[in-house]
Amino acid sequence: MKRILFCLVCITATACNSGSSKISKDTATIGYSDSSVQVADSTHPRDRASLNYKVDTSSYVSKTLLQPRDTLLTVDLHDGKGSVKGYLSGIGKHISVMVPVTMGDSITAEIIPEVDSMNIRFNQIYIPVGKDGKYDGPFSRKISYPVTVKGAYRLIIGSNLMAEGKTNGNFTCNVVIK
Repeated sequence: MKRILFCLVCITATACNSGSSKISKDTATIGYSDSSVQVADSTHPRDRASLNYKVDTSSYVSKTLLQPRDTLLTVDLHDGKGSVKGYLSGIGKHISVMVPVTMGDSITAEIIPEVDSMNIRFNQIYIPVGKDGKYDGPFSRKISYPVTVKGAYRLIIGSNLMAEGKTNGNFTCNVVIK
């Protein structure tokens, strides 16, 4: 009887200790501010901007840096024109460019990569229609899309999985609302 009671106490103590030894996940934010241009980067060390990195500390082996899959930038429009700079870090990574549309009939945008042979395009456009919105795409490096409703449109930039070329690098996205 004493042995059974001793085993139960040991199992209970072990179970209680295993729950309290978990380490919570930490979040670190790296910020950058410039009123004219926003720079995005998910892996490039020289241009880190406004990204939230989550450090996974639940593993006892090592701490790993979980990088965001999607980076969000907002275009600061002046007289219907704006520009953002970013860094696409490879296949499966995306940059979403938020375009606040309060006037105009169309959105025209162009991606200008630092290296012309870069594999980059507008994968989709998000249109703020209805409760959940809708998506359209894919497109090429240039897009001209009619504005049907006012709101926050998103231009989603990424690699073309059906094409070859360098999938990471710096780029500039120019946006015009007409």
